[in-house]
Amino acid sequence: DPALTPTLERLGHLAPGRNGGIVAALAALGSVLALALAGPASRDETAPAFRNLDVVFLLVDLSRSTTTGGRLDDLQAAAARLLAESGTRPVALAVFAGEAYLVGGPTDDPRALDGVVGVMDAETMPDHGSRPDRALRLARDALQGASARGAHVVLISDGGGAGPEALREARLLRESGAAVSAVFLAPSETRYGMPPPRRDALEDLAFEGGGAVVDAARLDPLIARLNADAGSAIRDARLAALLFRDHGRLLLLLALPPALWLCRRRRAP
Repeated sequence: DPALTPTLERLGHLAPGRNGGIVAALAALGSVLALALAGPASRDETAPAFRNLDVVFLLVDLSRSTTTGGRLDDLQAAAARLLAESGTRPVALAVFAGEAYLVGGPTDDPRALDGVVGVMDAETMPDHGSRPDRALRLARDALQGASARGAHVVLISDGGGAGPEALREARLLRESGAAVSAVFLAPSETRYGMPPPRRDALEDLAFEGGGAVVDAARLDPLIARLNADAGSAIRDARLAALLFRDHGRLLLLLALPPALWLCRRRRAP
């Protein structure tokens, strides 16, 4: 209270002219500490280069239901566009029918896989059936073997064969840090003896894998999701500590002058 100031100064409880300096020193000290704790950093040019970050893993269904009487052109177009939109992220490709086969592991050059996509047809696979669970298991093993971080697995299929085993594999992929999405191929016609398309099965698969389902002709939402997930691995605090140089410790040196001034020895009034 300003009315009490003269009395407090006369009794020696308040030193004239010192309180303003204390407030300024405390404000400066608090500001510097807050800035240092915010973690200012810059990219470390000498940091090690990490491979297989934010991998996009394509699993292409080449069973008879998608290649015979289906939309093989849509399948190839969807795979080619996802490869083209991968940017600088590593991509991997596997094909499956009754069995799953790895075409190429995570690579930084998606053009190396374009040629494979262009020659896919009904004669590519040596076996029949549709086992997406084996394709998902193959992706999980390949990602684990490549020590990939922040992977997104994309299943391009009509939903055939997506049963409890596939749901379990999608759940295991999500628990390992990867997401599972699906591109639905709606066949132009369902031939006699062919299983009907199952979009609902792909929706269950994506739900277990923490991803999304889109139609082959409408890939934009999935591409936006992939772009939003890019860089998620770098946001890991343990990995960021290796990639960035922390300047917070240096800023703490600026806090020493006001801290020392506050801790100075005062003379008795």
